[in-house]
Amino acid sequence: MQELMPTINTPDNVFHDGDPTTGAFGTIVPALWLNNTQFAIRDLQQECKNILTKAGFTPDPRKQNQLAEAISQLIKISVPAAAVGRSGIVSLSNAVYSNSETDAATSRAVKTVYDSAIAANQNANTRLEKSKNGADILDKQAFVKNLGLSDTVKLGDYGIGTVPIGYPSITTIADANSLTVTGWYGGGGFNAKNYYNTHAPIMVMTRHGSGDNRGVVAQFQVDSAGMATRYLEYGQWSKWNIAWGTVNTTVIDGFIKKASPIITIWNDGKFETNDESEGAVVERLSEGVYLIKNVLGFNADAAWGGADGGVEIPLCKNKLPLIWVDYKVLSDGSIKLMTYHREHANAPAFARNVREGYADGDLIDIPHGRSVSVRVQMPENSIWNQRQRKLTEAE
Repeated sequence: MQELMPTINTPDNVFHDGDPTTGAFGTIVPALWLNNTQFAIRDLQQECKNILTKAGFTPDPRKQNQLAEAISQLIKISVPAAAVGRSGIVSLSNAVYSNSETDAATSRAVKTVYDSAIAANQNANTRLEKSKNGADILDKQAFVKNLGLSDTVKLGDYGIGTVPIGYPSITTIADANSLTVTGWYGGGGFNAKNYYNTHAPIMVMTRHGSGDNRGVVAQFQVDSAGMATRYLEYGQWSKWNIAWGTVNTTVIDGFIKKASPIITIWNDGKFETNDESEGAVVERLSEGVYLIKNVLGFNADAAWGGADGGVEIPLCKNKLPLIWVDYKVLSDGSIKLMTYHREHANAPAFARNVREGYADGDLIDIPHGRSVSVRVQMPENSIWNQRQRKLTEAE
């Protein structure tokens, strides 16, 4: 393309008309300037023609938009689509899920992504941390309800999940016969009825059905003296079945008897009490003589044969007694217990229980390795009785 042609050679570089009335001359246009104009126009025409030719167009004097069309065509041909690391033409898109590398996001697409990021951040702020195992749930009751677990066991129901000494708000029923729903309950307390122990907790287990389609119920109670169960079937409650064990029984040469309150005495005066006889003391005064203190005589339990039956003595392998016993209840309730050698003259020689230096009826210590069990009556202020009163008063 040619350089810019010079302006007309006038003081103000513009053309002026002449004025015959004043004698003023018009601007004289020299041939050089006109030739420059002609060359410039032709040069410009040639530039335009070159553009048309480059774009594949043939000049058409009837059209006045060919130059614009040619330029558009050349842009399409010469400028490639943009790509990563390469400049070019891009297209705009509102899509937010596209993976295109040539489309450019519009403001609308950017705002959509921004709003989604804000929502995601809010969700992150309210997320549950796995390591907290649900501790960060704000409304746990609503959470349980939404899971459909509202009717399941709640913390504290029947005392579950509460501190044992913290007085859980468990249900107490005055009549144990009314406890027919599975669960854990408190004893009915003072004046309650049909319990094994009115102050002990009780567990209830139920099963739908049975022969009369009324269901069956099992109840279970435990206290310091043992445990007991009973059963409801066909509309009838069984009696409480008390389980016998080491707490509430004693074994005398193979025979089990109700234990409490029992004192077991050995030959040298050593002794052992159970829960109900705690506080009693035994002293060996002399050979075959033992003093039991802090008691009020024997306990008149029919299971032991009454007051005179409250002593169990050791037997030999043939079930023959090894000693005689006698006793005296002193004025303060203490028991003076005497044990005597015992022979069986009519038994075979191997079973007569003959001891050198002792005749039948001589005072003798309880045989080594054997013991005598005595069931005693404990005073009202004994450790066991005081404990039971406190349990009752606590109700």
